[in-house]
Amino acid sequence: MVEVSRTRAFVQTVALVAAAVAASCSGDEARCTEIGCTDGATIKVDLPLSFAQVQKAKISVCRNDTCLAGSFADINAPPSPGAGVGFFVNADPAAGTGADGLVMARATGSLWLQVSWRDSGGSVADGDVYTVTVEDENAVKAVAFRGTATYATLFPNGETCPPSCRRAELDEHTP
Repeated sequence: MVEVSRTRAFVQTVALVAAAVAASCSGDEARCTEIGCTDGATIKVDLPLSFAQVQKAKISVCRNDTCLAGSFADINAPPSPGAGVGFFVNADPAAGTGADGLVMARATGSLWLQVSWRDSGGSVADGDVYTVTVEDENAVKAVAFRGTATYATLFPNGETCPPSCRRAELDEHTP
């Protein structure tokens, strides 16, 4: 008799747990993932330099009057066709901004540049002007990009789940 009551108690416990799980999986509430996103822009431009020239070049990336400067000196191997090699431009923690990028290679071996500007301060606005300047080792401008942003609101976890962010893509590279 004791064994039957233990079995009955176990079955009742399993039934209660199953009911609780079923109730929590009813689909009435939103299921949110935790993918983050940051306001900013992605800029894509052709890079008319050889890889050896890129390694000696300097880059400046600006959003309106805020500029970040860097170089490609840390890149020690060229990208494979269809792939990219990452580099860090710089960051301004006080302003909540930063930029990094990829030197990308086409199947032909020619290069192009993808730069991402991040703004965690939430101050992006349609009409922001982005510039990317790349100067070779002789301070000759190889890239002089200027573009105006129109941002789209993105919801990486779905429209009912936070966070959302505002991103723009300014693409002038040759595919």
